[in-house]
This record gives sequence, C-alpha cells and structure tokens, in this order.
Amino acid sequence: MTAKASVGRYTYDADSKVVLRALGSSAITASAASLEVPLDKLTAYWHGSDTDLAMQTFAVVIFVESSDGANGDEDYTFAVETDSATGFSSAVSVASVAFTNSAAPLGEIVIPLDVAMIQKLDPTAALLRLNVTLAGTTPSLGYGAWIAPITK
Repeated sequence: MTAKASVGRYTYDADSKVVLRALGSSAITASAASLEVPLDKLTAYWHGSDTDLAMQTFAVVIFVESSDGANGDEDYTFAVETDSATGFSSAVSVASVAFTNSAAPLGEIVIPLDVAMIQKLDPTAALLRLNVTLAGTTPSLGYGAWIAPITK
C-alpha cells in the first residue's frame, strides 16, 4: 500500500490496485471512464489473504481539484459501474451522484458501496470503474478517484 497524505477523510492510496484516476491528472473536458479495478483483488490487497470480495463496505472517493461552472449549464455525473468483463459492454450502474447546472463542488465526494448491494444489482460483477459524464457549454473537471475501505 502506497499511502499519501490525506486529502480528506480518506487517505489517498497511490497503488494502482485501488486507484481509479490519479490525483493531479489533467482536467477532462468530455465524458470519460476511469481505470477498471478487479473486485476480487480488493480484499486481498487490504487484508493480505482472501481473493474473494468479503461482505464489506468500501467507498469510491472522488477528490475534485477543479471544476468549471462559468456558464451555469454544466452538468457532472459520477457513476460507479460494474461489469463481468473488461470493456464494460454490459455495464451496470450501482451508484451515482450528479451536480447539474453548476460546477461540481471542490473537495471530497464519497460514494459508499456495500458488497451485498453490488451483488444484488450485478450478480456477475467482476470489475468496477467510475464513469464521469460531462455536459454543458464548457465543462472541465480535474479530479482523482480511488477505492478505500470503510472501517468502523
């Protein structure tokens, strides 16, 4: 685990096994999907043993570094998607958050996910990604995203 200084409540882990999009990446101006993370690797990564995703809760943490809302018609939607195969040809949205007619707020956005919920929505889920949809006159979004365990 390559932990970096916390940018919010959740420590940014720069390890590629949990990073969906690196902090400090160039801003996007069109819709784009993040890297794909195999769900069966998360428990082994965090706990060093099991290769199955245990019944746990984790979070997709999005840290918005910059966002354009100058025209007031910009929309930003963050959708957590799962699929059984790379390429996401049959992607299932398991959670999402949207900001319409404004800039996305700067700072941390946390989308908690429960493994049982994912299994109900997509029983064959093997991979997870973050799909970001931008719309409006001049959308621009600088952000990083990663997966973090939620500890009690």
